[in-house]
Amino acid sequence: MWHTRASPDEHYAVFRGMPAGVGPVLAIQEFRRASLSGPVSNSPVARQTTGQVLGILLAVGGGLSGQPVGPLGLAMRQDPIKLVLDAFATHAVVALGEGPHNNLAGHAFRLALIREPGFADVVDDIVVEFGSATQQGVIDRYVRGEPVPLSELRHVWEDTTAVGPVWDTPIYAEFFEAVRALNATSPPERRLRVLLGDAPIDWSNTRTRADVRRAGLQKGPHMAALVRREVIAKQRRALMIYGDSHFTGRTLSDPKAAFNRIERMPGGTRVFTIHSTYTDLLAWQPDAATWTLPAAFTTKGTTTGARPLAQFLPIPPAPGWNRLTMTSQFDAIIVLGRPGELKMAALTAGRCADQSYMQMRLARMALNVEQVRRTSIYNLKQICAARLRDAGNGAGLVSRLSLPTQHVLRGVIIQDVRLAHPPE
Repeated sequence: MWHTRASPDEHYAVFRGMPAGVGPVLAIQEFRRASLSGPVSNSPVARQTTGQVLGILLAVGGGLSGQPVGPLGLAMRQDPIKLVLDAFATHAVVALGEGPHNNLAGHAFRLALIREPGFADVVDDIVVEFGSATQQGVIDRYVRGEPVPLSELRHVWEDTTAVGPVWDTPIYAEFFEAVRALNATSPPERRLRVLLGDAPIDWSNTRTRADVRRAGLQKGPHMAALVRREVIAKQRRALMIYGDSHFTGRTLSDPKAAFNRIERMPGGTRVFTIHSTYTDLLAWQPDAATWTLPAAFTTKGTTTGARPLAQFLPIPPAPGWNRLTMTSQFDAIIVLGRPGELKMAALTAGRCADQSYMQMRLARMALNVEQVRRTSIYNLKQICAARLRDAGNGAGLVSRLSLPTQHVLRGVIIQDVRLAHPPE
């Protein structure tokens, strides 16, 4: 259950109480007015004054392109669930950034979102990064309620192009379980379908770093083709859940960029994009300190939207990226928590104690770049040793695991324990 949201009745009272026939724009405007709360510094007058001052400063200095920009204001807090659902009134596809992979607040928000009454009335499909396309038939059976043993289901998130254990923590399995439970109580025409958005990879024939890289390069094209084929062409509506960086690059000229394949090619559609963050906004959004979290806002015309994309996400060292603003890439932002509040999911002791799983994962982690091989493998072993000690099982198993010395590693290890470099 989502415990940090304000009462839905408090946030939706104005919207739900409006007479029939009122357009979504007027409803959202009324909702924004109703959402303002807090001390004097958060009043409409204070917002307008502060926003004008910041807007003048940005207008005088010019935007990232060197051209003058219009006056900018402070963002107006909205309920994040309502913002996502309202976006489907004008967009067939809404892309929700996960925030840092494995963050618990993002997971709790996504569960609250799909469980919100009315979610299945506006969404048909959920496209997720944390599942391999090779397992689409398995997840179809599972979310329909058919019996699928865990030993088979695990291949959905364990056999992706990610060589590390990024999807192996319990939260991703819990998300699939939540969709299955919702479908069990929904009429057939309103049951959700989960589309697995990671590129297909056959691990039985994957032997080298080049094999892994080849499959990984198909992730963006697969995502775009999947959305175009299963969602847009069938006139369905989809929520996409990926790491936030997969939604960037939309205003650059590369027609093969993943989002350009969705939005610019014939028959495409514009996607409503949402960035999820723990970034400190106080320097340009002072009243954010008073917000109930999670909180959402649209970026257009705001001081936050004018900030460089690089302040929120890493960008590639390629032409044009350092000039991108948040507004150019994201239509809205959800603040999941404040700096220092980030809490992450971790592998379970049971998974760490499973020798066949650990051998598989460590061998795959050995199939990537040398620069991070030793550190990532060392950290995974340290994490599992801590889990097993906590469970009273000892750490001997982890220390006995060995790796083929000719392999190299790739992997993102995100856990709630301190990571370190291996001793020399």
